[in-house]
Amino acid sequence: MLEILLSLMLTGMVMLGIFASHLQQTQKAVILKQYTLASNGLRNIAEKMLANPQGVEEGHYNAGYKASVKDCLSLNCNPDELAAYDINATVNEMREYLSAFKLEIAPAASPLYELTASWQGVSKTQTTHLQFDPLP
Repeated sequence: MLEILLSLMLTGMVMLGIFASHLQQTQKAVILKQYTLASNGLRNIAEKMLANPQGVEEGHYNAGYKASVKDCLSLNCNPDELAAYDINATVNEMREYLSAFKLEIAPAASPLYELTASWQGVSKTQTTHLQFDPLP
């Protein structure tokens, strides 16, 4: 009888250990997915900046997120409007997947730009960065 009780206790402890390990791996997978999504968002806005060199040269991408912008998919836009549309499209898309997503675009050491994405992760605010030259 004692052997059965001990084997049940041991089995229960092993199962708890397996469950805890699985829970940790699931959390790490969620965090990894969030970093992947944020990195893709940064690459997305970087490609849009490469496609709008005049907007970059004039500093329109430094303005940040605006509440409402002109729809550049259906209307002709100038470089300023296109930059605002690009930022909003990227931020709005990322907010579908990442809680409290924020995008910062700032000139770094010339000619580089520093793109920073931050969002509310599993237990704390997460951040990732990308530096690139938008005017090669």
